[in-house]
Amino acid sequence: MPDRSAPRRLAVLVAVAVLVVVPALPAAATPPPAPHPSWVRVNQTGRIAPPAAAGTLLAYDSAANRFVLFGGWNGLLLDQTWVFDPTNTSWSELHPSVAPAARADAAFVYDASWGRFVLFGG
Repeated sequence: MPDRSAPRRLAVLVAVAVLVVVPALPAAATPPPAPHPSWVRVNQTGRIAPPAAAGTLLAYDSAANRFVLFGGWNGLLLDQTWVFDPTNTSWSELHPSVAPAARADAAFVYDASWGRFVLFGG
């Protein structure tokens, strides 16, 4: 009697091979997505902006609609404090009389219930 399961086994093997091979094929080249329309370059020529630094801390103050940037590292730990105002896309450097010690790579958030920034670690 002929083996009728052989064609079925071959079909299963071909299907498995296709499933294994097809996902490994490179995807067709697609152009990169267009930039999001709400992105705005804020370090425009002639405008003041924070200097380049790694590990800076950034938190959003929802009550005052502002971003506060603190610290960072550029070979030395920084204790810089900057405020970004999104309504006019401008940075301002602050020099508070009381501020945390210089640091980088810490946790930094705004606590809306207390109306305060909270910094931990670094």
